[in-house]
Amino acid sequence: VVNILLQPAFYLGQQYVYLKVVREEKFSIKDAFYGFSNYKKAIKLYLIMMLYIVGGLILFIIPGIILAYRYSMCFYILADEKDISVRECLKKSKEITSGYKMDLFLMDLSFIGWLVLSLLTLGILSIWLTPYMLASRTAAYLDLNPIEFVNESE
Repeated sequence: VVNILLQPAFYLGQQYVYLKVVREEKFSIKDAFYGFSNYKKAIKLYLIMMLYIVGGLILFIIPGIILAYRYSMCFYILADEKDISVRECLKKSKEITSGYKMDLFLMDLSFIGWLVLSLLTLGILSIWLTPYMLASRTAAYLDLNPIEFVNESE
């Protein structure tokens, strides 16, 4: 229960920080807690996503995986656009991943060797691997998202 209540807020904060890192913006430790400023939307988005994904997994495994990739950009969108509604967030994630779900899957598949090595090192390698994987996913989101971004530091 505690996991369900806290995970969405921390996950939103993580996506917010990684957006700043990939965009080469300055960030602070308080940015990691960004998800608590938008807590209700984070919880609602998380529960709806899990409902769809678990429902797809119950039907068959493949539809659940497809739905997971369809909604994989929701928290990035919510971190990027604070005033967006949960419904719009789900719709936008569906739109920007349309035609790219296989590319995202192949990107995740490319990390399998590293994940096996991480297991062989009893998780020590994950100290470096996890940020790399998250930064790769964030870069994929920025490539898929049609919104123009202007770097504030320039």
